Amino acid sequence: MPEQNPPRFEQLLDWLEGRLPDDQARAVADQVAQAGQAASADLAWLQRFRELSATLVIEQPPPETRALLVERFRAYAQSRRPASLLQRLIATLTFDSGLQPNTLGVRSAGTPEPQRQLIYSTDIADVALNIQPRRYGQLLDLTCQIFAKEALEPEQFVPQLVRGQLAVASASIDDLGEFVFEGIAAGEYELHLRSDALDIVIASVELRV
Repeated sequence: MPEQNPPRFEQLLDWLEGRLPDDQARAVADQVAQAGQAASADLAWLQRFRELSATLVIEQPPPETRALLVERFRAYAQSRRPASLLQRLIATLTFDSGLQPNTLGVRSAGTPEPQRQLIYSTDIADVALNIQPRRYGQLLDLTCQIFAKEALEPEQFVPQLVRGQLAVASASIDDLGEFVFEGIAAGEYELHLRSDALDIVIASVELRV
C-alpha cells in the first residue's frame, strides 16, 4: 500500500493531546499507522516530550530575580526605541572634584584611592556621579543620584552605560533617585537616563582608576 502523506507536526501534537474532532482524529490515526520514518520519529519525539513535561515542575523565580528580569527587559525595550520619539537632553558638567585645589596632593602609602565626584545639569534635573576605584584590581564602582528640578519621578528613568554604541550595563533607580553600576572597567562612556518621553544624556564620562 502506498505511504500516505504524513500528518503535520502540529496535527500530531493536537492528536496526542486529544484536541481534534473525532473524524480528524481518526484520519490522523490512519496516517500515523501508515507513516514513514520521518513521521514516526516526530511522533516518538512528541511522546517523549509530553512524558518529560508531565514530570517537570517549573517554580516561580524569587521576587528579586523577577524584578531584575523585568528591569532588564524594560531597559532593553527602551534602548531599542527610536531616538526620534524621545526628547533628548544633553547634560553639562558643572562640577568636578578632581579639579578642586583641596583634592590635589600626594597620597601616603596605603591610602585608598580618593572618590571623585562629578555633577551634570540639565533644565529638568541634576545628576551626581561618584566614582570610586576598588581597593584591588582595575575596576570601579559608579554610584549616582538624579535630582529632579521638576515634578519627575526618579523611578521612571532607566540608567544605561553605553560604550561604542553598545549598552554595557543597566541599573534600576530607587525612590531617592539613587542607582549603582558595580565593577566597571576604566574607560570613556555615555550615561543615558531614559524614560518613556525623555533621554537625559551625559555624552562623555571618563572613568579612570
